[in-house]
Amino acid sequence: MAKHTVMVSATEVVSNSLGDEKLCFEIPIYRCKEDKYGDEMAKQRERCLGPLSRLREKAPQSFAAAERRSDENEWYPWLYNEAIGWIQISVHSTEIKGELYFVRAKKIGRDMKECFRWAGELFEIDVFPNDSSTKIYDAICAELDKFRSQRPYRKRHLDSEALGNTGPFVDWRGLVNFFQGNGAKQVPELTFWKQILESANVSRIS
Repeated sequence: MAKHTVMVSATEVVSNSLGDEKLCFEIPIYRCKEDKYGDEMAKQRERCLGPLSRLREKAPQSFAAAERRSDENEWYPWLYNEAIGWIQISVHSTEIKGELYFVRAKKIGRDMKECFRWAGELFEIDVFPNDSSTKIYDAICAELDKFRSQRPYRKRHLDSEALGNTGPFVDWRGLVNFFQGNGAKQVPELTFWKQILESANVSRIS
């Protein structure tokens, strides 16, 4: 957890947020891509129905009933159900943080029933007053790319579609800078010291 600090200049005060962390995105980590999962399910379906293939023509209604039972008992959506971890991207103070929640299992396979556990902090990006939202977003993407290349995660599928669709348009700079704009949140103690610093600067110029 970063320390709360105040950096001051002659014209402005830039402060860390004193509030709680703000959750921005949750990125799922899947055991595999959806097309691979679809192939696995198709093979599983074939194994289940293979012994009954002789009924396809002789007793089509019975075979259709067996197909329905197989789909109801074996099939489940890839979305959410095949997730084996999550990355939370949040803003705390003037930092962008990425934290990992991952299954604790010796072997990761299909149709797992494991609990997600906190697995550590992935990255911490310090945001400075001159950083643009584009620069901040690019830094987040770079950290996620590093994660993709690490063991044991490089064989998994990091689904960052939602982040890619909206991340470039997010005001990342505004999320970490509480002294920007007319609607900015002001911390009374810091506002007081800002006035003192500005007064001192005017006196020195005079």
